[in-house]
Amino acid sequence: MKQTMLLKLVPTEEQRHALLETMHAFNEAANYVASIAFLEKTANKFELQKLVYGELRTTYHLPAQLAIRCISKASEAYSATRAFSLTSSQRERLSMIHVSWPLRALIPSRS
Repeated sequence: MKQTMLLKLVPTEEQRHALLETMHAFNEAANYVASIAFLEKTANKFELQKLVYGELRTTYHLPAQLAIRCISKASEAYSATRAFSLTSSQRERLSMIHVSWPLRALIPSRS
């Protein structure tokens, strides 16, 4: 039996800063992966992994799990926007797809 727990992170200022840095690195890396997907015209996660994994680990300093997740998120976003045969109104609805890390919802706002 699976159980779901709702948790609220209450990070210190230093931890909050580290989380934000990681999120920004993840988003920059996802944009990089999406650009490679566009250039190579592929949404295949395994092909993208061969092309970008090393770069994600060295340039963006992402841990292995986040690098793989980043590739998946960018692949999903590219697949969703790749539908060139859509009508213009359908394309408009898809045009604002943004690759982002879901942890954003866990960080309390400082307002």
